[in-house]
Amino acid sequence: QRKAEYEASLQQDPQESTELPKVEIAAKSEPSRLPLSRLWLTEDLRQPGNVLPYETDGGVQFVVNDGYRAVAVLDAQGAVVAEHDLPLPEGVVVSFVRTAVGDGKRYFVATASTQKQAYVFDEEWNLVLSYPETGAAEVADVQIADLEGDGELELVVSYWGTDGVERVTLDGERTWTEKSRENVFRMAVLPEPSGEAQVLCAHQGGTLLPISADGTPGETLQVASRFLRYVIAGGDGTLCGLAPTGLGTESVVGIGRDGGELWSYALPQGVHEQPIELLTDGSWEGNPGACWLVAAADGSIHVIDRAGTLVDRFNYGKAVTGSAAAQIEGQDVLIAASADG
Repeated sequence: QRKAEYEASLQQDPQESTELPKVEIAAKSEPSRLPLSRLWLTEDLRQPGNVLPYETDGGVQFVVNDGYRAVAVLDAQGAVVAEHDLPLPEGVVVSFVRTAVGDGKRYFVATASTQKQAYVFDEEWNLVLSYPETGAAEVADVQIADLEGDGELELVVSYWGTDGVERVTLDGERTWTEKSRENVFRMAVLPEPSGEAQVLCAHQGGTLLPISADGTPGETLQVASRFLRYVIAGGDGTLCGLAPTGLGTESVVGIGRDGGELWSYALPQGVHEQPIELLTDGSWEGNPGACWLVAAADGSIHVIDRAGTLVDRFNYGKAVTGSAAAQIEGQDVLIAASADG
């Protein structure tokens, strides 16, 4: 919340108030176009948070942050198939999980913004790496990906402060550091036709900095006159971001590969009370990555297609703590987490 206040203050007159308005949860409403009906409800978790879908040989599963030191694994029917209290140091929390497959093995990485380390787990949720080992820097974001297209996974870690961005092997070896930008809020891994991938970094300058797989920074991308605080890459290589527009208000912005603004969509005012992956890539109508899914602070859920058109919007009726889209047995499914399950 303090970081949101800081980002919003960059857009404000210094004489204006910087106190965030209290968020009111909007009354529950039904979608107007998407024919949604409840498929299942899981009430067995202590404190459901961010939701991460991933594919297994048996179909889709979901990792759900359960509080700040544990995760639960749900199957396609919503049953809790595993619960893991993470072996974290005392006082450490995690709020989001990322995953990728490399060399035939699935790995997960978890952390929370402002923590001192990111934690890598194998597919059995055994801890295999804590990075960095020491240091005063606070982690802002972490991604796990195969940057060189050689089947080997790497971590890309960004920091608050002056430590920039690092690429790290899963053995904990740092292979490069790029420190030309401070406070790198959020990163997106963007595949290239060559088979390699570049990393796009949203940082305190409000622009996007591309970094190649070998750590070489590219030409800065200025998205119109926006201050970009968040960037995400879809499964089809499209880009989307979040840009503050005032105190507690921001817009979702479609971004071209050249940094041009393709479209924008204004969100309701307010800031979430707990860490949430507010903007996620969706899978609808059998097309992976066909939409962007947004869970706003007032409990509203917004489905936006790649052209920036609102597919549907409805009010969940309670604060959303995590959301995701997936396909279960050919059905397009929306997963929404709240304090109730």
